[in-house]
Amino acid sequence: HEVLLASSVMKAGDLWADSGCVRGVGGTKGHRQFRDFLKRYGLKPVALKCQETFQFGDGNSQTSTVRWLYPTFLDGEFKGHLDQCEVKVDCPQLFSKNMLKTWDVDLCFGKQEIRIGRFKKTVPFTDNQLPIINIFDFTEQSLKKCWHKIPEQFKIQK
Repeated sequence: HEVLLASSVMKAGDLWADSGCVRGVGGTKGHRQFRDFLKRYGLKPVALKCQETFQFGDGNSQTSTVRWLYPTFLDGEFKGHLDQCEVKVDCPQLFSKNMLKTWDVDLCFGKQEIRIGRFKKTVPFTDNQLPIINIFDFTEQSLKKCWHKIPEQFKIQK
């Protein structure tokens, strides 16, 4: 119940850091929100076919047939891409244990902050005390400055 409530206030680019999630995953609604947001800035994710099964806390399994590569931005800078599977259930976008490890992330519940060692960035938990990382952390101005660093595969061709 809390997960669905929290996912309803998550915005485009928000990923819930979940140390129990082995693989980045999110529901169809969240992926649509991500794509719609990027489109406004002339960007798009890359869709790749996959066949991966996820088991959620309620014991139910869901199979993903598509995964998305999203261009990733922190502090207005392009940082590469993130790989998220899509499942047809109401599931928030989850930042996986593997990515937490790759990005050298410490979840500090005492201080209510996320420390991202790889990028030397600290992010406070949300007002609801959730460990959320936004991977679309840019402005129009910062996007223009780093546009040349973004691979063409993430740009909408006109």
